[in-house]
Amino acid sequence: MIINSVTIENFRCYSGISNINFNNKGKITLIYGDSGFGKSSFLQFFRWMFYGDPDFGKDNDKPLFNIADYSKKKPGDKIKVAGKIDFDHLGVKYSLIKEVYYDYAINPNNARVFKTEYSLQHLINDSWQRFNGDIPNKINNHVLLFKILHAPP
Repeated sequence: MIINSVTIENFRCYSGISNINFNNKGKITLIYGDSGFGKSSFLQFFRWMFYGDPDFGKDNDKPLFNIADYSKKKPGDKIKVAGKIDFDHLGVKYSLIKEVYYDYAINPNNARVFKTEYSLQHLINDSWQRFNGDIPNKINNHVLLFKILHAPP
């Protein structure tokens, strides 16, 4: 699996829409920065996108959405958390898209999900087509193959 680009929207410390393109021409991407600048949230984003689990801690007490953006909302508003990962695997281009919509609540910990959309598209004959099979199984097979192909000797 080769990750080409990532789009993050309102996920944890990422406010608004952030786009990241990777140089995948034999180069290594290194993520670095000071404490508190989003490295762990970036990793959690991948965990959320591929496995549905956004947290590493046992308490799992952090909301998925950006608190600063959420604090600007009012009753009746919705907040969207979304992501997109474009990647190649075994010569096929894929786009994994996930969107979660929350209802506003005065206490952010009481915000509830009212809608979730999850899709996987693949490029076939220059046309993006929705993958209609078991998405988690398809993704897990890609990630497992990635781990096997890139395992240390």
